[in-house]
Amino acid sequence: MYEWIDCGDGRQVYRKVDRTERAVSSLPRPMIISDHIETVQSMADGNFYSSKSSLRKTYRPSGNPDGASYVELGNEKVIAPPAPKQVGSIKDSIMKAKQKVGL
Repeated sequence: MYEWIDCGDGRQVYRKVDRTERAVSSLPRPMIISDHIETVQSMADGNFYSSKSSLRKTYRPSGNPDGASYVELGNEKVIAPPAPKQVGSIKDSIMKAKQKVGL
């Protein structure tokens, strides 16, 4: 099947058009998360690992010599949310509201 196709600069060309339906994803390829990591040392047993799954096994009680359960954390610094600002006392707020209403 052939159709006229607009080139966008005022020209049109007569080209062959393929109208077959295809299952096409919006992603160019599937996302693959690798198990490989740079060599890191486990803080649970002191050994070096290059696999995420083998490193995480050491965090379970059955995978480390202490028999303890560990939690994996990132390197991000935890920032506490700012404390709420103290605008004034509640009593002052109630008094101002009463004055606005006329009580």
